[in-house]
Amino acid sequence: MKVLAFVALLAGLTTPAFGIDMTVDPGGFFGIHWNTHLGDIPRLELVKDGHQFKTYAMPGSPPVIGGVQAEKILYRFYKGRLESVQVRYMGRQAHRHIIAWAAQQFGPIPFTDSRAVEQVTWLGTETSISLRYNAVHDEGILLWNNRSLESELLSETGLAGGG
Repeated sequence: MKVLAFVALLAGLTTPAFGIDMTVDPGGFFGIHWNTHLGDIPRLELVKDGHQFKTYAMPGSPPVIGGVQAEKILYRFYKGRLESVQVRYMGRQAHRHIIAWAAQQFGPIPFTDSRAVEQVTWLGTETSISLRYNAVHDEGILLWNNRSLESELLSETGLAGGG
């Protein structure tokens, strides 16, 4: 079992990862703009209460994104402003649908068979979107980040990005 875990770790270290310029920056997450205040998004329920970061989820079934039923969507706020959104999904087939959808929405993935992509990040002026897939756990994550808060986060906390 330890050998299998080690092989999976090595495979994860050798999978392709890309950074791509975003063709169209959404400026937020599906109509919710970056820096939107917590009180402006109805029905959020607190999931994790940190000192400056608070994470929320919306009750009910998560929406379909890119033709895939999301397992969970988490909204993270920094000092009451939307900082990042994390979308989790399950399954290799779902991952393939998400890759195709994201490449169409945010920019094509160059020089590779997109089905083999385990990690890619699209960079826009206001938004970065990272897609990661863990084949061992058969789980994918799409992470939308507010780039306008990055310098503030770095100077105040030494941290940047959602996670």
